[in-house]
Parts: sequence; structure tokens; C-alpha cells
Amino acid sequence: MPNKMFINLLIFLLSAIGLIPSIGFTATYWVSPNGTATWANCRSETPLDGTAACSLNTANSNVSPGDTVYLRGGTYNTHIFPARSGDASNRITYTAYSGETPIIRNTTTPYATYYHGIALTGRNYIKIIGVTVDNPINEVPLGKSRPLMITHGGSYNEIANCIIDGNGGGTIQIWKGNSDLGPEYAAKFNWIHDNYIIRTGSVSTNCDDDGGMQIGVPAYDNVSGYNTIENNVFYAGGHHNLETYTKYNVIRNNIFHHENGSFTAPNPPCPYRGGGPNGDQYGNRNIQIYDGYNEDKFNLIEGNKFGHSGQPPDDDGGDGFTLTAPKNIVRYNAIYNSQNNGILMKTGASSYADYNRIYNNTIYYSGSWYSGSGQWQGANFRWYGSYARVGNVIKNNILYSYGPGGKDWTGGSATIYTDNTVINNFCTDPQPGRCSANGNPLLVNPDISDPTSLTLPDLRLQSNSPAIDGGTHLTLAKGSGNNSTTLVVDDALYFQDGTWGSSLSNIQADWIAIGSVDNVVQIKSINYSTNTITLKSPMSWSDRAKIWLYKKSDGERVLYGSAPDFGAYEFIPTIDKQSPIPPKNLRIQ
Repeated sequence: MPNKMFINLLIFLLSAIGLIPSIGFTATYWVSPNGTATWANCRSETPLDGTAACSLNTANSNVSPGDTVYLRGGTYNTHIFPARSGDASNRITYTAYSGETPIIRNTTTPYATYYHGIALTGRNYIKIIGVTVDNPINEVPLGKSRPLMITHGGSYNEIANCIIDGNGGGTIQIWKGNSDLGPEYAAKFNWIHDNYIIRTGSVSTNCDDDGGMQIGVPAYDNVSGYNTIENNVFYAGGHHNLETYTKYNVIRNNIFHHENGSFTAPNPPCPYRGGGPNGDQYGNRNIQIYDGYNEDKFNLIEGNKFGHSGQPPDDDGGDGFTLTAPKNIVRYNAIYNSQNNGILMKTGASSYADYNRIYNNTIYYSGSWYSGSGQWQGANFRWYGSYARVGNVIKNNILYSYGPGGKDWTGGSATIYTDNTVINNFCTDPQPGRCSANGNPLLVNPDISDPTSLTLPDLRLQSNSPAIDGGTHLTLAKGSGNNSTTLVVDDALYFQDGTWGSSLSNIQADWIAIGSVDNVVQIKSINYSTNTITLKSPMSWSDRAKIWLYKKSDGERVLYGSAPDFGAYEFIPTIDKQSPIPPKNLRIQ
């Protein structure tokens, strides 16, 4: 017994002076809108409610690593802002109690003059699940509402299954903060998933649009990268639904729409008439991948639906997808019913849409409104102005149908199609060189009548589609390999190795097929400067072997048949009753 007491005392003393790690203790706490209990008294393994729970402010002040805070239903007039961070092994969790809706409507608790719904300023390893942020746009000082802010080094945070409602205003930001802060204040590795991020846009009295979600800042934050934004629904964002300025983000499997009617001008008419009977209903672009630093970005934009972009009040935007940055992967996205262009390859301040890999996207019915001047060209794919963009590869895409005055391709310098590789696409009309097939690709259900639909249009291919197996390989091997894990290719930028995005999320390295469509292997790492791919398993191949993508970052297989299909949705043939022969080298891990 004395020896045990001595050991316990020694552990306590060593922990106190930091010579051994402290031991985390997890606990469950309960808060309610009218809670008055002390922190100690609202700790319980069984549910508490009403005054028996504590207030949200009490929880914010006292939470420690490993704690779980259950929010009972009702409206809270303060923010979620924990006083301390969790850690990698013991995250702090705020979660809605099952079957109830906690509503965060902060009208009483400003921080640095802003009224936040969720503020993770310098906070790490915080998880927030199932709350609704109901932004009090008209109850706080003008311009001071922020539904969600992750800043000053806030990293490894998770926001899931929430409704972030701007109520017509309030920018959402993931950024380092003030311009005088160094890169150590970057907000990185955050995971934003399965949320509704809505109505953050507004129009000022002088017809400027504002709002949306932003990662980084064009003037002084290009370091808040490695964030994953997935499985969310975005709409009515203002200037944009989402805009990024940083590196190594993964944006996948989200649904975006931004049609006219997303927000209303307070002082119509604006210089450019919008929708609705009074011409005061506006929308804008869905997403812009921006640079501002003249640097490579390496963002992955995959599996999203970008629909129903609308007309902005200042006549600048309205595109389904705007790319204004170099070296990104844009693949397996559906872009449809864009009021202006489907994809716009734009030029901005220190921002150039060069060396991107844009493949296997479906772009349907762009240019639903056409003016014939300025940016309003209504093309499925538009090169901005007459600027010279270089090094892009655009292949295996479907560009089908367009609005009045529209077309599949427009814009660019006189040498745009020699400075970039635009080949093997399926287009509306014949276009030698750029398009190897044309006509109707036979989409399952291209109904675009309901902008709010999460299922339509269904741009998958019918079983008799001429787009099936029409795609080509992505790159070629440089040299042969015999039972080797080192594969040198002509161009490795088509692929990613699972290191982009937040480490909290499940970003899988790509699988590729080498030489034949059933000779498959997962990537281990990529050196883009030498175009060298390290494989997870040894493989053999011949010199100039064709290489295809077999599985994308979420593990979905995208190669069936003898070749990839055109467009975003690989047709999956009916599996017969006989057990299929598994692809070579495919292993369950």
C-alpha cells in the first residue's frame, strides 16, 4: 500500500510540473436557453434541461478537452465560443440533443465588435454538430454579423450537420485574421461537412453584392489551406457561394445554387435589371477559385453540382464555376443552367487560370440569359476576354446545350487552342480538335425547372448514350516498370495522393489503371516537380502505357468498360448474376 501511494503521488507531481503528459478526463454537460446551474451541477450522464442545465456562456467558459456539451432545444442569444481548445485525442464537442433544435441567435455578446454565431478564434479541435445559426442581421450593427468565423490559427475544427443561415447577410470566413499576423496564425485542416450554408448574401443601396463563404483573403492570407468542404448545400451567397484564395483545399460532393431571387436589392432599380416582376431579384456565381499571389494552388474540386447561377446587380459574375488560379484539379462536377457561362477561365490581379486539369465534367445548358456584350457571352466554356492562358488541359468533358445566343466555346487569345490542350470532349455541335463527338449525349433527366431540387437535373448517362466509353486516357508512362513502385509519367497533375484537405476527413489517394483498365493500384505519393508517382504496391507496365483514373478521392470507382465515359457520371453496367472477376491488384484495406 505505501508503494502504491508513493507511485500515485509521484505521478501527480510529475504531471503538475509537465514531465509526463496529463491524463484527460471526459465528461458530459447540459445547457439550455434558460439554464442557471453551475458547471459542476450541469454535469450528468442523464439528460438535464431548463434551469437544471447551465447556460451556454457557462459552458463556453469552462469546457475542457474531452468534454461533450449537449445543447437542448430553443434559442440562445449568445455565441458558441469555447474558452480553450481541445486536442487531437480529446476534442471538445458541442452537439444538439437528439430530436431537438438549438438555435444560436447572438444579439448580446460581441467579440472584437462582431456578433458571431460560432467563433473559433485561436481554437483547435472543436467539433460542433447539429446546431442552427440564425443570423440576427437586422438586430446588430450594420456589417457586424458573422454566422461562422474560424480565425487566428483555428485549426482541426469540425462543423457538421448544422444550418448556417445568414438571413440575408453575414460573411463566413476561414482565415488567419489581421494583415499583420504571420503564417503561424493560418486556419488549416478544418472539416466543414453535411451542412446547409445559406442566405449569406445581400445587396447594398448602391447595388454592390456582398457575402458568401471565403477561405483566405486576396490581400494577405494565402496560407489558410488544407481545409475540406464536402457534402454541404450552398445557396444565396451574395458575391459568391464559396471563394478560396489558399492551397490544398478539397471541395467535393457539395450542391450549389444561386439563382435570381437569392437576394433583393433594397434600392431598385440597379444599373442591371434582375429577375422578378420588379427587376430587383438577383443571384451570382456559385464558386470562384482565386489566387491573388501568382502561385500554384493545388485545390481539388470534385463531384460537386454547380447549378442555377444568377444575374448579379453589378453585372460582374453569374457563372456556374469561375477559375482564376493555376494548377487545380477540376473533375467529375456537374455545372448546369448557368445564367452566364458554365466555366469561366478568368484573369485577375496576380491571378491566372493556367496549368489546370479539367476533365470528366458535365456542363449543361449555359447562357440562359444573353446580352451579347461584356462578360455575358453565355458559353458552356469561356476564356475571359482576349487574355492568353496557357498549359490547361480540358478533356473528356460533356458540353451540351445552351441558351439564346450561346455556344459551347468562346473567348481567349488567337493562340488559346495551341497554348492549351483541349481535346476529346463531347460537344453540342461539331468542333474539330476540341470535340471528338457531338450531338445529344442522352442524359437521364435534364430537368432544370426547380433550382431547389437536390436530385434534378439527373445528368447521368442512359444505357444507350453515345458518350459511354468515349473518354481517353489521361497521361502516359515514361519508361517501363517491372514489379516497381516508381512510375514516372508525362503529367502527374491529373492525380492527388490523399494529402490535400483536412486530415480529419477521409481523403483517399487516387487509384489508377496502368496499361489496361483492369491493372489497378492506389497511389502512395506524388512528386509533381518530377512527375513521379510512388505506388502502394509494385506493378509492371510497358513504356508509353496509358494511364486512367480508376477511383477518385472518396473511393468511388469511375472506370468501367473499355475506357472512361465522357462527363461527370460513369455509366455503371448492370452486374449479371455470375460473380465478376476482380480487377488485378485490387485489395481490401
